[in-house]
Amino acid sequence: MSGSASRSRAGTSAALVAGLVTVLDGSPAALSWLGGVKGQRVSPLGTDRFGQTGDLIDLYAAYRLDTNAIIDAMAELFLT
Repeated sequence: MSGSASRSRAGTSAALVAGLVTVLDGSPAALSWLGGVKGQRVSPLGTDRFGQTGDLIDLYAAYRLDTNAIIDAMAELFLT
């Protein structure tokens, strides 16, 4: 087996078990289908309610779209 074929298969199998975190300033369902492409588990982050005002950093924290939420979503996928 050539080196590139070996790397290709390893990349494919890793993608099948890898989790996917999607982040969208919109409905989380809009990107949740992406995991179905390769059978990956998905943690879709997005807004499910609207109407808040404030600066972007505070809004992203309120809607769980901030750095901490993304890290939590990744940890959940890796640990379960």
